Amino acid sequence: MPSKSEPSPRCPAPIKLYKKGIAHNLVSKCIAIGEAVRKAKEKSVDPKKGFVEASGAVEVFAGNVKEFKMEGRGGFNWGDWQIKGVGKYSGHSMRIWFKNEYLIAWIDDKPKITCPYLICVVEDKTSKGLSNFVPDATHRRKDVTVYGVRAVEEWRTPKGIEIFGPRHFGFDLDYVPF
Repeated sequence: MPSKSEPSPRCPAPIKLYKKGIAHNLVSKCIAIGEAVRKAKEKSVDPKKGFVEASGAVEVFAGNVKEFKMEGRGGFNWGDWQIKGVGKYSGHSMRIWFKNEYLIAWIDDKPKITCPYLICVVEDKTSKGLSNFVPDATHRRKDVTVYGVRAVEEWRTPKGIEIFGPRHFGFDLDYVPF
C-alpha cells in the first residue's frame, strides 16, 4: 500500500492534492446525509425525507424510467435516462445526460438543472440512489424521484462553471442556477 505521500496506483496523486481539490466540509456533509438516511430507516420514516433534510435537496421530478442507456467509452460511462412523469409530473418527461455523474437534466426538452449542481436519482421502492455504473436497461420501469442539490460555492464561481459547466462537456447551454 502506498504511503500518504506516494501516489495511489488507482488515482495517482499525492494526498496534499486531494486535500486541495475537495470542497471544505463536503466529506462530513456526505457522512451526515448517510446518517440521516439511516436514522430515518431505523424510525420507519421515508429515508428520502432524511436525505432532503440533511442535503437541502429539492424534488424536481418523479416518474417511471422508460429508458436507461449506458456506454463505457474512454474510461467513462456515458449515457441517458428517459423518465416519464407520474403524479403531479404526469404528461411531462425528463431526460438526464451523464458522463459518470448526472450532469444535465431537461424537463420537456428545456434545461432544468445543469452541472455543477448535483442531480440525484432515487428509486422510490428502496430509497436508494441509482448508479450509472450498471448495464443498459437495469433501471428500466423503476419508479424514481429526481432531486437537485445546490453545488458548493467554489463550483458556482465563473472559474468553477468554466471547468465544470455544460459548455465544458460540449453543450451549447448556459449554466442554469437552481
